[in-house]
Amino acid sequence: MSGRGELEARNVSYRYSRAGPAVFDSVSIRARRGELLVLTGPSGCGKSTLLFLLGLMLRPNEGVITFGGVPLSSARERERSRFRARDIGFVFQDAALDRSRTILSNICEPAVLNRVPRREAVRTASDLLDQVGLDLPMCRRADGLSGGQAQRIALCRALICNPQFVLADEPTGNLDAESERLVLDRLQSEAGSGRTVVVVSHSDQVKARASRAVEIRG
Repeated sequence: MSGRGELEARNVSYRYSRAGPAVFDSVSIRARRGELLVLTGPSGCGKSTLLFLLGLMLRPNEGVITFGGVPLSSARERERSRFRARDIGFVFQDAALDRSRTILSNICEPAVLNRVPRREAVRTASDLLDQVGLDLPMCRRADGLSGGQAQRIALCRALICNPQFVLADEPTGNLDAESERLVLDRLQSEAGSGRTVVVVSHSDQVKARASRAVEIRG
């Protein structure tokens, strides 16, 4: 890929229904390799929707989304799914854990899809939990977790396969100050390792640690 690691949305518009109003219209952003880019803006302006478009979970009505110069927003679903599993780590605002499964099983889901050897995946999961300040048995079921614990486990899941692109929707929204610091350290480390990190956040602390902030106005 030319410009490997660069994620770009060009003149992207999105509507929930074909005849409905635009959530946002003709938005363009570029996130570079090694950058921690924060998307800001008032509630309801479409920041989370834009992140879902960047994560190839939605398709824009207009415009194009490229990864390393390669357009994937209009690619076949099989190709998009393969790219998501291999190259994108996504942190959902509500964590989106399967509460009936163990913490380890949740974290290792991308590793299973990418056929990472189990021993390697378990070791990586344990290291990631340490890095985000969670001292929990990995064999524990994911029910009964606090919101902050669930968010940090979701971050571990997003990072376990070392994706080139890390997209996070309010990853520090339920965290105390120390936990927020650990999560931001981890996200900055990902950017410092040459990955492309895009975060939706209202937090001044997140914006202070970012390479750049882009305001989405809807």
